[in-house]
Amino acid sequence: MRASLVAYIEAEILPRYAAFDKAHREDHARSVISRALEMGRRYDIDEEVLYTAAACHDLGLAVDRKTHHLESGKAIRADRHLLRWFTPEQVEIIAQAAEDHRASAKAPPRSIYGALVAEADRMIVPEIIIRRTVQFGLSHYPELDKEGHWERTLAHLNKKYAEGGYLHLLIPGSPNEEPLQRLREIIRDEAYLRSIFETCYLEEMKTMIDDILLYNKKFVAEKGYEPYVTDKFPAKKLAVLTCMDTRLTELLPKALGLQNGDAKIIKNAGGVMLSERDSAIRSLLVAIYELGVNEVMVVHHSGCGACHMGYAEFKPHMLERGISAAVLSEWEKEGIGEWLEGFHDTEASVRKTVAAIVSHPLMPSDVTVRGFVIDSVTGALTEVK
Repeated sequence: MRASLVAYIEAEILPRYAAFDKAHREDHARSVISRALEMGRRYDIDEEVLYTAAACHDLGLAVDRKTHHLESGKAIRADRHLLRWFTPEQVEIIAQAAEDHRASAKAPPRSIYGALVAEADRMIVPEIIIRRTVQFGLSHYPELDKEGHWERTLAHLNKKYAEGGYLHLLIPGSPNEEPLQRLREIIRDEAYLRSIFETCYLEEMKTMIDDILLYNKKFVAEKGYEPYVTDKFPAKKLAVLTCMDTRLTELLPKALGLQNGDAKIIKNAGGVMLSERDSAIRSLLVAIYELGVNEVMVVHHSGCGACHMGYAEFKPHMLERGISAAVLSEWEKEGIGEWLEGFHDTEASVRKTVAAIVSHPLMPSDVTVRGFVIDSVTGALTEVK
């Protein structure tokens, strides 16, 4: 396995799973990769093709749950970075493997790669299957009460995994054979299944914030804060306006050589300034007039989610999450389409934001403002003139 390919998957592909529901986070992707490669040892295959297909198989969840397998294929075909390691024919095999992985697919996978990814994606560990079913329900049907989630869990497990369900094993001697039989026994014992559901439901109702609060108590008690003690004034008199993308959380300050206390880092979706009175320029003005900043870096990044985003994509998700059509209609009259519009050219967006900051009527002329694009994988900075 080439180290450069692994580095790309680790930096560019797997972090995307952080935005998906709890049943399809990075741990799920890593498990599919591991299981696919383990089963693949019995076959004459290209390990890198299988590894990449497994890593990318659920990327389409960023677009649409129901057609995510097809959207994953589109994302793979559109990823020009993959041509560094694969021929166009191999990229097509990877895309087809992602498209063919869904358990409810009517047709069998078109290649051994699709069969291996599909079988690995099943991951039939009864307790995990039940927990993931609960997690998915909580994420996608928040309006249901506890009994509603139980009924949904029971119906889904019977439809997919019980005898006569639509899930079929694809690999002879699959490690899923024995666990599937155990899961079917649990489904038949409804009282036992209910007890597992109760445990999962109570544990999943704990929020990530609850976990953070527990960690925070330990952090303070162990004086983990001591290496980070500083004051409010940025030591390098620098402010950075950048994107909230999770890939930049540690990469950007490391790539810029910034330590805690060196700079004011201001984040929003895209790292843009939308108007003369938005929070980005407000924060910059505070940093300049109150905290001594005299240089500003505007830093967009490659592969930004704000590139090509728009209200048309958000609207169905808003409706699904309970925002009424009447409320959206009122917001549409107020210009929500423009407000949630992304950009189509990253460098042009950098220039536009830099120009808006420089020309702001409250921006002093002695402040330096420069624009950049950072590579989301390597951290390399390219200045935009």
